[in-house]
Amino acid sequence: MNAVALTPLVVDLDGTLVATDTLWELIFIFLKHNPLGLFSLIAWAFQGKAKFKAKVGAEVSLDAESLPYRADFLQWLRAEKASGRFILLATGADALTASAVAAHLQLFDGVIASDGRTSATGDAKYSLVAEALGHQPFEYAGNAMVDLKVWRKAGNAIVVAPGRGVLAALRKHNIAIARHFPAQPVRLTVWARQLRVYQWVKNLLIFTPLLTSHRIFDIPALAHAACGFLVFSLVASSTYLINDILDLPADRRHTTKCKRPLASGLISIPGALAVVFLLLTAAALLSLLLPWPAALLLCGYSAATICYSVFLKKLLMMDVVALALFYTARLMYGGLATEIEISIWTLAFCAFSFFSLAAAKRINDLAKANLQASESLRHRAYQARDLNALVSLGASTSSIAVLVLILYINSQQGEKLYRHPHFLWAMCVPLLYWFSRTLMLANRGELADDPILFAAKDRATYIVLALMAAIAIAAT
Repeated sequence: MNAVALTPLVVDLDGTLVATDTLWELIFIFLKHNPLGLFSLIAWAFQGKAKFKAKVGAEVSLDAESLPYRADFLQWLRAEKASGRFILLATGADALTASAVAAHLQLFDGVIASDGRTSATGDAKYSLVAEALGHQPFEYAGNAMVDLKVWRKAGNAIVVAPGRGVLAALRKHNIAIARHFPAQPVRLTVWARQLRVYQWVKNLLIFTPLLTSHRIFDIPALAHAACGFLVFSLVASSTYLINDILDLPADRRHTTKCKRPLASGLISIPGALAVVFLLLTAAALLSLLLPWPAALLLCGYSAATICYSVFLKKLLMMDVVALALFYTARLMYGGLATEIEISIWTLAFCAFSFFSLAAAKRINDLAKANLQASESLRHRAYQARDLNALVSLGASTSSIAVLVLILYINSQQGEKLYRHPHFLWAMCVPLLYWFSRTLMLANRGELADDPILFAAKDRATYIVLALMAAIAIAAT
């Protein structure tokens, strides 16, 4: 056995073995289960870092199996262990979290962690490691500037996904780097995926009042709508980030959501929170260009989306109602931003349409899950036997939406806006076709995404929209 294999290896947890900070994750798991626990967190923070970690760790726990382990580093650790090397897990995380990780991996010969009295970071970590190893030389694997205090006293440095300036600091202190596992670069495309920029297509609903009032060429109103689109998109992306932080444990167990940058550890929780602050600041400044009622509605929308993430989406049918209201909020925001009054006809038509689409989303989820009759959809209140009821609701509400259009055609308001309002009857056929087709595809589990996002990529949708636009122009 060579000399390196005989040298004990000490491994850090947060940011090194796993591409996340377990304390941050525990904090948000705690807040999701107990939003008022924020006051407890503040009180615990005054008791010291070690006590704070112990208190949070005692309240909630992490699923060690689903944590985003650094695959290349973990593979190397397994090879080192197979060669007979002594490996010690030394982390500033709470002992309960560290022990759970060690029990899952079955890789470590010992665990050093914060115990409620001592926070095992920096000099304190080195003292605990030196005592455990009998002051013999060791190699240390870490990733952050705080690890510099341990690296300076260790034999060699093993650097895993180093933070900014870590490599320069190691060179400055003449610390030999035995092995370097570089971090995966976080490009703009990664942030665009995490911010779900593709979801901004839903915010085009903000322009609906311009279309329905025939003011699409009103430049001042169009500018306000464009500004509103940007503001709403920034706020929506910030809520997506918060939602993903709160849903991290569930997302990591999901077949596709586990690949999201936050869930995979490519983006850190503190980094995400910093971007949330920047997005909301930019949105607040841009909102100064718009009427204040629009900003008020946006605040309500943001609060509602957080409530949805925490508990509303777990309630039977409440999630469908909430999703329909979120779509409707975009329409109403467009009216407030442009100061265009939205008619009761437009509001009713859109509200029933959005309810049908929200139901289609759940229909699609149930159809894809392929559950037995009494089985429930994961993290939802729906069972397989609810599928027929949801299909009926989706079909009936879409039919009501078409009925609202028919009543509008014969209304005084329709006659004022259109010279030939009876031409609008022709809209009913493509509209009924589109709703029916969407529900049929949902019932098969063939909607690849949110129904509105599906529509944005669907060729048939564009044909239907072109037909309806031509009919509207002919009626004008």
